[in-house]
Amino acid sequence: IELGIEKNTRKHLLEKIQNGELLDSIKKEYAQKAPDYIVRNDGVYEEHFSYPDGSVKVLRINTGVFTGHITGGSQSSGSYWYVWNNAKVSATWGVVTASFRADFEGANGAGIIHRVYDYSIQTAGGTFSQAKLTKDRANASQSDPARATLFFIATAVNGYAQTTVYLRLYVPYSSGPYAKMII
Repeated sequence: IELGIEKNTRKHLLEKIQNGELLDSIKKEYAQKAPDYIVRNDGVYEEHFSYPDGSVKVLRINTGVFTGHITGGSQSSGSYWYVWNNAKVSATWGVVTASFRADFEGANGAGIIHRVYDYSIQTAGGTFSQAKLTKDRANASQSDPARATLFFIATAVNGYAQTTVYLRLYVPYSSGPYAKMII
């Protein structure tokens, strides 16, 4: 994102930060400021703000489904089966990163989540609330994979924006596991 901040202004803003001062763009007195302009383009929504000290803020929202990762832990497998213990299920969306651990197995005709535990949520500069890790469906059926969900509400710096987040592990009936983050 091009912010259009001129060199002298960037220098002034850097000096404010180095002196421990807050930029106008993060001061509570400007929290209710209306955007200078809004951009809607290709499924992206952006609000652009400029402030008296020359600082700017761009609130960009990309909603949808994002691919997660399953890594680590210990794995065993055979011709048509696998067991994965202490796997890390994780995904990142913007400044939000979430993960949890899981023990699960799959086979031709079976998908089972045994346990989910040890969740972690990081929001750069923001907060999260109402975190809940659940095993939604322990056993897969032919039509629905076994599923575990880490749910939480992510809130941006100074409460500027809030969204619900779901990090999900899927263990299908007859294929490999996968993870998604849904915003």
